Amino acid sequence: MSVAEFTEWMVFDSLSPIGGLRQDVNAGRIAQAIAIYSGHCTKAPELLDCMLQYDVREPELSPEQQAKAREITAAFMAARVAAQARARERKAKQAAEAKRLMAEQRGAKRGNHRKTRHQT
Repeated sequence: MSVAEFTEWMVFDSLSPIGGLRQDVNAGRIAQAIAIYSGHCTKAPELLDCMLQYDVREPELSPEQQAKAREITAAFMAARVAAQARARERKAKQAAEAKRLMAEQRGAKRGNHRKTRHQT
């Protein structure tokens, strides 16, 4: 590749980035649009605020902050486990109700006129 061609590619890349940076900018624009149209922002965020920052170091947390972060994480995980258990229970109840209804329908097709909970 000649120096002239390399220079052209450098200019092209500066106008229309190729690869990861371009994808990060596009993802940032999407995040920015969502933030603007969600109605939660009083002022539109800057594009750089909506983009991933790879070389930013997180500040060190004090021991008290670390303990609080662990406490919040534990509470979140406990709530998640409880929600999953409720979802499993709800699904099991729905399956049992579907099985009961199917059994009633089979009984009605056979001419078996058992009383159901709707008949008194």
